This record gives sequence, C-alpha cells and structure tokens, in this order.
Amino acid sequence: MLSLEPEFTSTIYALCEASAEMVGAFALAILVLAANRAVEVLPGGDDETSLSEDLANMQFGFVLTWIYLTFMQWLVVWGGDLPDEIHWYVVRSDNGWQYLLYVLIALQAAAFAGLLSQDLKRSHAGLVWLAGITLAGHFADVVWRIRPPLFAGGPLELWHDAVAWIGVGGLWLAPFLFLLRRPDKIVWWKREVAHG
Repeated sequence: MLSLEPEFTSTIYALCEASAEMVGAFALAILVLAANRAVEVLPGGDDETSLSEDLANMQFGFVLTWIYLTFMQWLVVWGGDLPDEIHWYVVRSDNGWQYLLYVLIALQAAAFAGLLSQDLKRSHAGLVWLAGITLAGHFADVVWRIRPPLFAGGPLELWHDAVAWIGVGGLWLAPFLFLLRRPDKIVWWKREVAHG
C-alpha cells in the first residue's frame, strides 16, 4: 500500500493497517456468529455477561486501538510538517475524498459510541448493527487509504473496483457460505450447544 506513493514514509503504517484489518475481521466474525445465533446460546466469561457483550467489548478495544494509531500517525505527520508526508493527507482530503473521510469518521465514531452502550452490546440486533457499522467503516477506511492516488480517470474509473470486489468477493463468498451452511457443521454445532 505504501508503494503506491513511495515518497510517503511512516513507521507506524504497518500497525495502522494491522489494527484496521483486525477491526474488519473481528466485525465480520461477529456478524457470522450473530447470523448463526451463536451469541445468544453461549455464555460469556462472567456469569451475568453474555457472549455478545464480551465480543462487543473486544471489538471496542480493537476500534480504540485503530483510532489511536491512525490519530497518532496523523499527528506526527502533520506536526513534522514535511511536504512529502503531508501530501499523503492532502491527496485524501481533496477532490471529493474528504466526503469519504467524513463518512469514515462518522461510521467509526458511531461504532465507538455504540460500543459504549451496554444495552446495544447485549441485544442481538444491537450487536449486528454495531458489527455492520464497524465493518462499513473499515471498508471506507480501506478505500480512502488506497484509491485516491490511483484516481486519475474520474468516477467512471471506479467500475474496475466494483468488478474486482464482486469477482474476488464472489470467489471468496461462495466457499465461505458453503462451509457456513454445511449440514455436518450444523449437527456438530447443535451437539456442542446441547452438551454444554
């Protein structure tokens, strides 16, 4: 990702990327568990805590780490006032990309605020909503970080992205849904829940 703009250097970028991927992967895992209704069946770590609340608390930690690391990168780059590094942010805050940044900030702020609510963390619909908002924020973050330097042809150039996401996403989604719906997996899951 950094090779798209070789003049930009950041020693914390790898940590920002790792934390962002963790946020997205964990949000997807929560959605999968919620789709199977597993979070309503299994207890959490404490007697009065559900699994959904434990998962939401972990998601809160990942979101908080991501927010901290990305803010620290911005603060160090902007405070350093080096044109090559600031240019990375200037490209992403101009030509309409600032609106995607606003959406990204709003989604992550909504996820952060929602993850503070105990009622949302304990309800199935709330957990699905929180994971969905967090995953949408992650996708906005990925597009905002990668796409602006490659955006020379205007909005019509985005059809390549749509085709790639549908193609690769479809290739990944097909076996994922197949494995998620396997009859032997469902029988095993019911057996595990019944025993304990």
